[in-house]
Amino acid sequence: MGQVPGMSRLFPHIEVADLSTDGRGIARLEDGKVVFVKDAIPGDVITLQLLGKRRKVWEGRVETLEQASSQRARPLCQHFGVCGGCRNQHMRYDAQLTHKQKWVADALTRIGKLELPSLQPILAAPEAYGYRNKLEYSFSAKRWLTSEEVSGQAVLDKSPALGFHVPGVFDKVVQIDHCHLQPDPGNAIRNRVHQWARAQGIAYYDNKAHTGLLRNLLIRSAQATSQLMVLPIVAATGPWLDELLALLRTEFPQITSLGYMVNSKLNDSYHDLEPVFVYGQPYIEEHLGPWRFQVGPKSFFQTNTRQAKQLYQQVYDLLPAELPLLYDLYCGTGSIGIYVSGKARRIVGVEYVEAAVADARVNAGLNHLRHLDFVAGDMAKVLNPDFVRMHGRPDAVITDPPRAGMDAAVVQALLQLAPQTVVYVSCNPATQARDLALMADAYTVDHVQPVDMFPQTPHVENIVRLQLR
Repeated sequence: MGQVPGMSRLFPHIEVADLSTDGRGIARLEDGKVVFVKDAIPGDVITLQLLGKRRKVWEGRVETLEQASSQRARPLCQHFGVCGGCRNQHMRYDAQLTHKQKWVADALTRIGKLELPSLQPILAAPEAYGYRNKLEYSFSAKRWLTSEEVSGQAVLDKSPALGFHVPGVFDKVVQIDHCHLQPDPGNAIRNRVHQWARAQGIAYYDNKAHTGLLRNLLIRSAQATSQLMVLPIVAATGPWLDELLALLRTEFPQITSLGYMVNSKLNDSYHDLEPVFVYGQPYIEEHLGPWRFQVGPKSFFQTNTRQAKQLYQQVYDLLPAELPLLYDLYCGTGSIGIYVSGKARRIVGVEYVEAAVADARVNAGLNHLRHLDFVAGDMAKVLNPDFVRMHGRPDAVITDPPRAGMDAAVVQALLQLAPQTVVYVSCNPATQARDLALMADAYTVDHVQPVDMFPQTPHVENIVRLQLR
C-alpha cells in the first residue's frame, strides 16, 4: 500500500457521506481525496486514519468514532469485523435495503446510461439472520490471531481453528464459535467436530505445508423438509474418520445424509471430487412452492431458500402467459425453469457445467415435467444457428449469468434471436448494466426489481425485464 509522506495521517471530524458497493464507508478529505473506510457507514463522524493507496484507491480506517450514525446497529455476531462474512451487520436492516436499492439505480443509470421506469421497492428477506442453507467451514493448523491478542501480554493461543478464512489470507482461519447465518443445529455440529478432533489429536490442514487430515466441513439443510447433509472433506481416510462419522450419526439424529469426500489436491475445490455416503440418501430434498428439488453436496441451489421463492415468483410474474418456447440461459440445476414451467409449452435450458445439467434433468423428472430440455455447453458457442434450427426460436428468454455477466457473444446471440421478452436476473448490477447497454438499441427496460438475497452483506440481486422495441 502506498505511503503518505509529509502529511498528517489522522483527520478528525470527518463525516462519512456514502457507502461503497463492497460495504465500506466513503469519506472526502478537504484536499478532495476520496477515502474508502472499513467499518464506517454514512452519517458517522470519525477521526480517520489514512492508511495509503491500494489499486488507485485511498483507504483508511476509523481511529475514533466521534459520533455514531443513526443508521448504526449493534452487530449480533461476536466475530464481526474479523471474519468478514457479514460486513454490514453494523447497519440497521432498513438502511442496508436503502443502500442496495441506490446501488442498483446507480449502476443502471451511471454504467448502463439507461432510461428506466421507477424501480420497484427492494424485496426484503423474510429473515435477516439464519437464512443460509449451505455453509462450508475450513480447518486450519494456523488460527488467525486478532490485533487485541497480538498486542496483549498473555501467552498467545496458537491452537488450530475451524471456521472461515480471513479475507485475503489463504492459510489462516478465524475460529468461529457461533455463526448467525445458519439455522440450528449447524453451530452445534461444527463445534462438536472441532472439540472431538482436538481431543483426538487429528491434524488440521496446513495450506502452506500441505500437511494434515481435516480440510473442510460442508453442512447443507433444507428449509421445507428439515433434511440435513453433513460431509467432512479430508486429505486421507483412516479409522479416525469412521469414529467421527459414527459420532455425528449418534449425537445428531437430525442428519439425514452423511458422508465424506477425500481431497488430496493442493487446493480446496471439490467440484471434481466423488462424495462417499455412509448413511441416508446422497442428497437432501428441498421444496419451492409446489416444486421438489434434490440437492447434492455439489449442486448449485440458491442459498437463501425462502428468498429464492420470492425471486422466482417475480420472474414467473414478469413472463407472458402461454409461451410456445422459452429459453432458460445459465440455468444451473434448472430451478428457475422448473418454477416457471407452467408459463411455457416448451422450455430449453442451457448451462456450462455438465453436472448441473444432470441435476436439472433429475429435478425435472422428479416433478414429472416432460416439456423441459437441458443442454450442456459453452453458452457463447451453443447459441448458434444449428441450435436454433434444432430447438426453435424462443418467444422469451430468462438469463441468470454469474457475477461476470453475459459473454459479449451471448449478448449478440440474444440480439439475433430477438425474443419479445427477456428477463435478466443478476447478482451483479454493474455487469448487468454493461450488458443492458449493449441491448439498449433493440430493447427497452420496463421493469426493475431489486431483491435482497443476502442480508448483512453488500450483495444485491436485481431482476430486469426487457421488451423488444
